[in-house]
Amino acid sequence: MKPVFPGSTLFKLKDTYGVPVEMTLDEIRKLGYNVDWVGFIEEARNCNWWDFQIYDLLSHALVDAEYSKSDQNEILYRFKKYVVLNPHPKMQQS
Repeated sequence: MKPVFPGSTLFKLKDTYGVPVEMTLDEIRKLGYNVDWVGFIEEARNCNWWDFQIYDLLSHALVDAEYSKSDQNEILYRFKKYVVLNPHPKMQQS
């Protein structure tokens, strides 16, 4: 089993320091880590990102980081599934 890189850290590197996600993904893969994508989504949501913004960022970063098409599809499928099962907190407010 591969070690897991915290998704919240991946997002913070992008949001706080402007480090491109694709660059970080390249380094994470070289080290043999998987990414905690749920942590990434939750941190982005906590920073007031909407799901469409997260999806757009991920879809481009995965292409730029040269993930295989099957890996891209799997990650984005899991993203969509997570979003459907876990509505954005702002959407639940009355």
